[in-house]
Amino acid sequence: MKRIATVASVFALWLNLLHSTVLLASPVLLSFDVEDAADESALRKLNTSVPATYFITGSFALTHKALVESLAKAGNTIGSHSFSHPHFKSLDAKAITEELANSKNLLESISGKPVFWFRAPYLEYDSRVMETLKALGYRGESSDKDSWANQDVIYEMPISNLMDGSMIASDYDMIEEQKYSSHQFEDSLRNMYLEKEEGQQPLVILLHPRIVAKYPEALKGFIKFVSKRNARFLSFENYRDEVQRPHASYLAAWLDLGHGVRNPDSLASRFDGTAVTDVFLMAKDEKGNRYYGDGNNGDLFGKTLLLLKSRGLKVHAWISALADTKALEKHPDWAMTAKDGKRSTEWMSPANPEVASYTAETVKTLLRAYNLDGVCLDNLAYPNAKYDYSQEIFKAFRKKNHIAHQPSLSDLMNDDYTSWCIWRSQIIADFAGKIRETVKHEGKVHVELSSIVAGDTAINYRQPEISGQNIAMLDMNNDFLISDMALSGKEGESNKAMLELFAIRFRAGLSPIMVRVRNSAEAGKASTISVTLDEIKNGSDGIGFLSSQPLFEKETANQD
Repeated sequence: MKRIATVASVFALWLNLLHSTVLLASPVLLSFDVEDAADESALRKLNTSVPATYFITGSFALTHKALVESLAKAGNTIGSHSFSHPHFKSLDAKAITEELANSKNLLESISGKPVFWFRAPYLEYDSRVMETLKALGYRGESSDKDSWANQDVIYEMPISNLMDGSMIASDYDMIEEQKYSSHQFEDSLRNMYLEKEEGQQPLVILLHPRIVAKYPEALKGFIKFVSKRNARFLSFENYRDEVQRPHASYLAAWLDLGHGVRNPDSLASRFDGTAVTDVFLMAKDEKGNRYYGDGNNGDLFGKTLLLLKSRGLKVHAWISALADTKALEKHPDWAMTAKDGKRSTEWMSPANPEVASYTAETVKTLLRAYNLDGVCLDNLAYPNAKYDYSQEIFKAFRKKNHIAHQPSLSDLMNDDYTSWCIWRSQIIADFAGKIRETVKHEGKVHVELSSIVAGDTAINYRQPEISGQNIAMLDMNNDFLISDMALSGKEGESNKAMLELFAIRFRAGLSPIMVRVRNSAEAGKASTISVTLDEIKNGSDGIGFLSSQPLFEKETANQD
């Protein structure tokens, strides 16, 4: 029996790209930090009836038990805001544990519900706090700003900010620090929601009852505004339950035509009798080798595609977007440029309009010649932080930010660093947008564009700075994203995979997310990996496979 049957049974997970699903409006996650005696009367004044999350200190809960009980009974999420509202970085390990354990236990005894979420006072924490939260049974926390979020220990629900990082969704920042009027405060919340709505991402708002109660009509106006747009208000736990529900239904596979079997009949027949429904078929690799048309490969792509389609499979053309060695041999001026001025021999600059035209022409050729269901962009990123400093991206950055002179490298790494990183990501996202225009023009509505992103891109803010893969930006120019994950069955791998998937889902909003699994397991680890994949299905819209080893027994023979 073919080994794919075994693989399909072990990895019986599902791909559902939600073709017919009616997308909902972006959800709003209101959160209140409740810590001061004045917060009780403020909450009664606000009289907020929509679901929300309340981060409450233990000391407040001790003297306001009835309020905590009523908030819990109303279906809100109750989270810990510590016991005494300390600066956690100044505490020793014992004090950290006491603050987190005592507040959790007290809130659970009063509310009658488990407490899974935490927000640090002053938004200050360190790795000791995160590890202690995990040890005590907390699921997640919300102490990071969206632009600087880390999520490598427990789930992170970062406080939202405008895409350019200029404003955080916090009443303290807007009302206390910026001295906004009621009208300005409400308008800012509306603008933040509209920006999130465009990408169908959740808006997480940080409020302090005694502060926002200065402008109760502004909050009511915002709630009314969002409700008219058919958006929902969710508590943190409501949101987590929704995004981790099982909802995938198809299985995908990736065919690298540069390795293994080179016979179209052998390639296509391996899927007979399996659960696979979608195939990502290599059309152009990172070296610039093409497997379509009348080249040296004899149109291996086209012949294999026809056989796959005859079996009722959907086929996506898989191409390398920015890595293309052969193209750079002909056009060295297309290359990304390093900080030291040296040009890459492997990576093309996404800021160069000729590169975008070249990739778009590849996609156009494929769509005109073949009956495709999708186009998938791989290597749509910067290889590392030292690229791309080409003249094209410098010029675009200067124009966008209205800078009269060329910023120095020191400027970009210091005063202009935030705007420079955002701009690097925007260039990558815009490149995908240009390809999407080609896909929609040539392939009409039924052809989908997807891009592959690194699995850890969303859990550490440093990764988008390096790769330029900002999930929220990229998502707006793709029909779905594919998270690339290598699984080996090692201890702790399942937790990391779920953190990555949750973070990508948070930043991609309501858009479909697929996971591409690269099996790097040692012999005997298959059962361990299957457990991880079984968990992934609860947060993804689909799953696919890419293996560095033959997936099928017949790949070891008949290499014709």
